[in-house]
Amino acid sequence: MKQKRAIQVLPLIMVALLIAALPPGARAQDVEARLYANVPKGTNFIAVVYKYSRGEIMLNGTVIEDLKGNLHTPVIGYARAFSLGGMTAKFDVQVPYTWMDASAKVNLRDSSRTWNGLSDPRVRFTLNFAGSPALAPAEFVKWKQKTLVGASIQVLPPLGKYDTTRLINLGSNRWTFRGEVAVSHRVRDWIFEGYASLFFFTDNSDYYGGQTLSQEPVGIFQAHVIYHFEPRMWLGVDGLYARGGTTTLEGVGRHDFQDNTRIGATFALPLARDQNLKLTWSSGVSTRIGADFDNFALTYLYNW
Repeated sequence: MKQKRAIQVLPLIMVALLIAALPPGARAQDVEARLYANVPKGTNFIAVVYKYSRGEIMLNGTVIEDLKGNLHTPVIGYARAFSLGGMTAKFDVQVPYTWMDASAKVNLRDSSRTWNGLSDPRVRFTLNFAGSPALAPAEFVKWKQKTLVGASIQVLPPLGKYDTTRLINLGSNRWTFRGEVAVSHRVRDWIFEGYASLFFFTDNSDYYGGQTLSQEPVGIFQAHVIYHFEPRMWLGVDGLYARGGTTTLEGVGRHDFQDNTRIGATFALPLARDQNLKLTWSSGVSTRIGADFDNFALTYLYNW
């Protein structure tokens, strides 16, 4: 029974936690697959993620000239699946901690910094409102996915490490809200998915010495093609397109409109009945502003 339940556990939370391993600006442009997979109600998850990112990084949704760095980020997360009006609902919370060394140009001068601390945590509520009934473990074994439709709301409170005298920070010092809708369709061993999400940001009224930084919404569109070799082993190919996010500093617009494309791949495999492992890679293909970075992630998941 645990083996059957772990089939869907892996794509649900392990991928969801991968998105938490980047600073806010970069995280919005990380690919993710099987996020809306159905699971038995009452299932709990613990995930431990290690992620390494390198390249041209965009912190907190803002552009810093020639900002390049290396990030090492462990993430701890918890999630639970439950029934809401007969539909599958999920709650997850993620807490990342980041070590980073970076170099950039500030006021036309080269600058570098090495530091570590908490990034903004994130809380998400997900509801599959079509094609994904809330089932007990005994019922779930007989269930087969066809087409499911879901939506989620994620909130990032400004609790990460932040220093108003620094241009480069791990926390964003503002609230971030993400709304998303998704469709997933299965044909035999193949699964085809499409997500559309929109990020909204409150103002950062204490940006770099007390200035006010505003940002327009960022739209993210994802497509995933997944092949299952066996129920708990699968390979996914991912694509992402991001657009928008122009910032304004003290009422003056900045030339940092985002128009970026990324690709990625995910390989999932079982370790034991209640344990799973996943490897993930993603990289920028076409980059206008701040998304030319590479991600490598290793995720361990335990469920009960």
